[in-house]
Amino acid sequence: MNDQVLAGRGDGLFMKALAEEGGDMPTQFGMQLLVPGLLYGATALVAWAMLSGALDLPASWMDWLWIPATLIYVPILLVLRHRARSMIPGSGARVWIAAWSAMGLMSGAVLIALIMARGRINAPFLLLWPPIAFTLFGGAWAMLGIVRRQSSYGFVAGGAFATAIVCAMLISTPTQWLVTGIGILLWVAGPGAVIVLGTRAAAKS
Repeated sequence: MNDQVLAGRGDGLFMKALAEEGGDMPTQFGMQLLVPGLLYGATALVAWAMLSGALDLPASWMDWLWIPATLIYVPILLVLRHRARSMIPGSGARVWIAAWSAMGLMSGAVLIALIMARGRINAPFLLLWPPIAFTLFGGAWAMLGIVRRQSSYGFVAGGAFATAIVCAMLISTPTQWLVTGIGILLWVAGPGAVIVLGTRAAAKS
């Protein structure tokens, strides 16, 4: 793939080239955003409904609320990754792999740091994670946008960064989870759906 040519073209052409060089791989990327985006976005909205009183459920359920989504997501993730093993990524796909691998490594390090610091700062992990997660997610999209010169990627990155700031401003309030849920649906599930639909349409054209 000629990166210099792609850099000067629109998002549609890049999606088409990525689909042509990667086969089903772009769809796998999209699904790995779409599925957790829908699951955890819905879970965050349920958390908001619980804390705001819209749902009459025990507050103690908050700590366990994320388990069902995780139990659904993990097997799906394993299947998607198993399918991706047989695929040979081209240069465009490798950029995606690098961005999300870096985000995964950073997320792991931050999670360990938060767990270790939790006792000292006396702050619940669930309240601290959303703004950090949105920042890391936005960073991955920003890197992709810079490398590929795609304005739409920069838009997603900016949205994720803005959501991180708003989440931090609303921390410890029920509205934090409303913003978190909407943010996950917009900036995680949304791009995933666009990638899945876009690459499939581009591959047919």
